[in-house]
Amino acid sequence: MKPACKIALLAAALVFTPLVARAEGLSEDQIRKYYADSVSSMKKPYVEYRSFLEKGFSDDYVSTQTLTLKAQGMEPMTKTSEQKKTDLMNFNEETHKIVQQAKVTNDIKKIDIAADGKTAKISAHNVITAELKSSEGTPLFMTTAADCDDDVTLKTGQVQMTKSTCTAETSIVSEKK
Repeated sequence: MKPACKIALLAAALVFTPLVARAEGLSEDQIRKYYADSVSSMKKPYVEYRSFLEKGFSDDYVSTQTLTLKAQGMEPMTKTSEQKKTDLMNFNEETHKIVQQAKVTNDIKKIDIAADGKTAKISAHNVITAELKSSEGTPLFMTTAADCDDDVTLKTGQVQMTKSTCTAETSIVSEKK
Protein backbone atom coordinates (compact mmCIF):
# COMPACT_ATOMS: atom_id res chain seq x y z
CA MET A 1 0.00 0.00 0.00
CA LYS A 2 1.30 3.44 -0.90
CA PRO A 3 2.30 5.73 2.00
CA ALA A 4 -0.34 8.29 0.98
CA CYS A 5 -3.08 5.64 1.25
CA LYS A 6 -1.81 4.55 4.68
CA ILE A 7 -1.88 8.15 5.89
CA ALA A 8 -5.40 8.64 4.49
CA LEU A 9 -6.62 5.46 6.22
CA LEU A 10 -4.98 6.48 9.49
CA ALA A 11 -6.53 9.97 9.26
CA ALA A 12 -9.95 8.48 8.52
CA ALA A 13 -9.60 6.10 11.46
CA LEU A 14 -8.70 8.98 13.78
CA VAL A 15 -11.59 11.11 12.56
CA PHE A 16 -14.25 8.39 12.67
CA THR A 17 -13.21 6.49 15.79
CA PRO A 18 -14.83 9.01 18.19
CA LEU A 19 -18.04 8.80 16.15
CA VAL A 20 -18.10 5.03 16.37
CA ALA A 21 -17.37 5.13 20.09
CA ARG A 22 -20.15 7.66 20.65
CA ALA A 23 -22.60 5.54 18.64
CA GLU A 24 -22.01 2.75 21.15
CA GLY A 25 -22.54 5.16 24.08
CA LEU A 26 -25.35 7.36 25.28
CA SER A 27 -27.04 9.80 22.93
CA GLU A 28 -29.38 12.72 23.60
CA ASP A 29 -32.12 10.85 21.73
CA GLN A 30 -31.75 7.80 24.01
CA ILE A 31 -31.89 10.00 27.10
CA ARG A 32 -34.96 11.93 25.89
CA LYS A 33 -36.67 8.62 25.05
CA TYR A 34 -35.84 7.27 28.53
CA TYR A 35 -37.47 10.30 30.17
CA ALA A 36 -40.50 10.08 27.86
CA ASP A 37 -40.80 6.34 28.64
CA SER A 38 -40.62 7.09 32.37
CA VAL A 39 -43.68 9.34 32.04
CA SER A 40 -45.63 7.02 29.72
CA SER A 41 -44.89 3.99 31.92
CA MET A 42 -46.84 5.64 34.74
CA LYS A 43 -49.99 5.41 32.63
CA LYS A 44 -49.54 1.72 31.86
CA PRO A 45 -50.77 -1.23 33.93
CA TYR A 46 -48.96 -1.76 37.22
CA VAL A 47 -46.97 -4.77 35.95
CA GLU A 48 -45.55 -2.76 33.03
CA TYR A 49 -44.75 0.17 35.31
CA ARG A 50 -42.83 -2.14 37.69
CA SER A 51 -40.98 -3.56 34.69
CA PHE A 52 -39.83 -0.06 33.72
CA LEU A 53 -38.66 0.57 37.30
CA GLU A 54 -36.75 -2.73 37.33
CA LYS A 55 -34.98 -2.11 34.01
CA GLY A 56 -34.70 1.69 34.13
CA PHE A 57 -32.97 2.08 37.50
CA SER A 58 -29.59 0.61 38.43
CA ASP A 59 -29.39 -1.73 41.39
CA ASP A 60 -27.34 0.89 43.27
CA TYR A 61 -29.76 3.73 42.43
CA VAL A 62 -30.15 6.36 45.14
CA SER A 63 -32.32 9.46 45.21
CA THR A 64 -32.12 12.34 47.64
CA GLN A 65 -35.27 14.46 47.75
CA THR A 66 -35.88 17.67 49.62
CA LEU A 67 -39.63 18.25 49.63
CA THR A 68 -41.50 21.26 50.95
CA LEU A 69 -45.18 20.54 51.58
CA LYS A 70 -47.62 23.43 51.56
CA ALA A 71 -51.18 22.55 52.50
CA GLN A 72 -54.06 24.86 53.34
CA GLY A 73 -54.27 25.60 57.04
CA MET A 74 -50.82 24.22 57.80
CA GLU A 75 -47.36 25.67 58.17
CA PRO A 76 -45.03 24.59 55.33
CA MET A 77 -43.00 21.49 56.20
CA THR A 78 -39.68 20.57 54.63
CA LYS A 79 -38.20 17.10 54.76
CA THR A 80 -35.17 15.51 53.12
CA SER A 81 -35.28 11.78 52.45
CA GLU A 82 -33.31 9.15 50.61
CA GLN A 83 -34.80 6.49 48.40
CA LYS A 84 -33.14 3.40 46.93
CA LYS A 85 -34.24 1.09 44.15
CA THR A 86 -35.79 -1.31 46.67
CA ASP A 87 -38.01 1.57 47.85
CA LEU A 88 -39.14 2.19 44.27
CA MET A 89 -39.94 -1.47 43.82
CA ASN A 90 -42.17 -1.36 46.92
CA PHE A 91 -44.39 1.21 45.18
CA ASN A 92 -47.86 -0.30 45.64
CA GLU A 93 -50.75 -0.70 43.24
CA GLU A 94 -53.03 1.74 45.08
CA THR A 95 -50.47 4.53 44.80
CA HIS A 96 -49.93 3.59 41.16
CA LYS A 97 -53.66 4.11 40.49
CA ILE A 98 -53.34 7.71 41.73
CA VAL A 99 -50.24 8.27 39.58
CA GLN A 100 -52.06 6.84 36.54
CA GLN A 101 -54.67 9.61 36.87
CA ALA A 102 -52.10 12.37 37.35
CA LYS A 103 -50.90 14.78 34.71
CA VAL A 104 -47.12 14.47 34.48
CA THR A 105 -44.76 16.69 32.53
CA ASN A 106 -41.03 16.34 32.27
CA ASP A 107 -38.92 19.14 30.81
CA ILE A 108 -35.26 18.30 30.25
CA LYS A 109 -33.26 21.49 30.76
CA LYS A 110 -29.74 20.20 30.10
CA ILE A 111 -27.98 17.01 29.01
CA ASP A 112 -24.24 16.65 29.54
CA ILE A 113 -22.89 13.38 28.13
CA ALA A 114 -19.43 12.34 29.34
CA ALA A 115 -16.68 12.21 26.72
CA ASP A 116 -16.61 8.39 26.90
CA GLY A 117 -20.38 8.23 26.24
CA LYS A 118 -20.94 5.90 29.20
CA THR A 119 -22.62 8.35 31.59
CA ALA A 120 -24.56 11.58 31.49
CA LYS A 121 -25.81 14.27 33.83
CA ILE A 122 -29.30 15.62 33.22
CA SER A 123 -31.12 18.60 34.71
CA ALA A 124 -34.90 18.33 34.50
CA HIS A 125 -38.02 20.10 35.75
CA ASN A 126 -40.93 17.78 36.54
CA VAL A 127 -44.52 18.67 37.38
CA ILE A 128 -47.18 16.26 38.66
CA THR A 129 -50.78 17.40 39.08
CA ALA A 130 -53.37 15.10 40.61
CA GLU A 131 -56.78 15.12 42.22
CA LEU A 132 -56.91 13.32 45.56
CA LYS A 133 -59.64 12.72 48.14
CA SER A 134 -59.43 13.84 51.75
CA SER A 135 -60.29 11.39 54.53
CA GLU A 136 -63.79 12.95 54.44
CA GLY A 137 -64.04 12.31 50.69
CA THR A 138 -63.75 15.94 49.55
CA PRO A 139 -61.54 16.64 46.54
CA LEU A 140 -58.03 17.96 47.05
CA PHE A 141 -55.78 19.20 44.26
CA MET A 142 -52.08 18.46 44.46
CA THR A 143 -49.27 19.94 42.40
CA THR A 144 -45.67 18.92 42.82
CA ALA A 145 -42.92 20.78 40.96
CA ALA A 146 -39.40 19.37 41.19
CA ASP A 147 -36.02 20.38 39.87
CA CYS A 148 -33.78 17.33 39.59
CA ASP A 149 -30.16 16.64 38.76
CA ASP A 150 -29.92 13.06 37.54
CA ASP A 151 -27.08 10.73 36.59
CA VAL A 152 -27.67 8.01 34.01
CA THR A 153 -25.55 5.28 32.52
CA LEU A 154 -25.84 2.87 29.62
CA LYS A 155 -25.79 -0.78 30.70
CA THR A 156 -26.16 -3.51 28.07
CA GLY A 157 -27.98 -1.10 25.76
CA GLN A 158 -30.41 0.08 28.48
CA VAL A 159 -30.39 3.62 29.87
CA GLN A 160 -30.48 3.38 33.67
CA MET A 161 -30.74 6.10 36.27
CA THR A 162 -28.08 5.74 38.95
CA LYS A 163 -28.62 8.87 41.04
CA SER A 164 -31.16 11.66 41.40
CA THR A 165 -31.08 14.75 43.59
CA CYS A 166 -34.33 16.72 43.65
CA THR A 167 -35.71 19.80 45.31
CA ALA A 168 -39.51 19.79 45.16
CA GLU A 169 -42.49 21.74 46.39
CA THR A 170 -45.92 20.18 46.81
CA SER A 171 -49.03 22.30 47.19
CA ILE A 172 -52.35 20.80 48.27
CA VAL A 173 -55.45 22.95 48.01
CA SER A 174 -59.17 22.29 48.19
CA GLU A 175 -60.02 24.37 45.11
CA LYS A 176 -58.61 23.85 41.66
CA LYS A 177 -56.49 26.75 40.43
